[in-house]
Amino acid sequence: MAMLGPCAAGTGNAAEQKRQSASIPSGVYINEFATRGADPDGALKEFIEFCNRGSATVDISGLVLANVGTRIVPVAVIPQPTLLAPGSAYLLASTSFTGAIPDQFFDTSADIPDSVGIALLNWIGEVMDAAATTYSTLFLRGAPAEPLTPADAAAGLSLTHVNFTGCTKTDFVKLPATPGRC
Repeated sequence: MAMLGPCAAGTGNAAEQKRQSASIPSGVYINEFATRGADPDGALKEFIEFCNRGSATVDISGLVLANVGTRIVPVAVIPQPTLLAPGSAYLLASTSFTGAIPDQFFDTSADIPDSVGIALLNWIGEVMDAAATTYSTLFLRGAPAEPLTPADAAAGLSLTHVNFTGCTKTDFVKLPATPGRC
């Protein structure tokens, strides 16, 4: 009997799971995010990047939220209309960010925690995409990805979307940060 991982669809169909992991979404998704930077040298700080891998321009106007347990923090409001062309990235970054030039800065009263759920909601409140590094969030899809650590920050890593299975744990891995590029 095969053991299924924390995000297995339950079908046991390896060919279908492989096909899903190799597919690219047709619209906007969270491509990469970092909840910390390397202090004190001012290297990359918090950022969230959205990409459009679809064939049509998408309006990404809406609200970006961070959530842990019962605490929901608005990170940014992407103004109307903000259109994201196919193959383009939209970079949100904290005011202490020192990487690529962001499309928009955000300033939260506290750092985004490492164990967090992040979501992009459109203007009518629908979740366009979400990712999580904790089980205690409203924005969890499958199992959470492993949170960034101080060592990850010192190495300049972010959580990058590499698979599209619908499970954050398998979809996001720690890789060198490349904000501003899809």
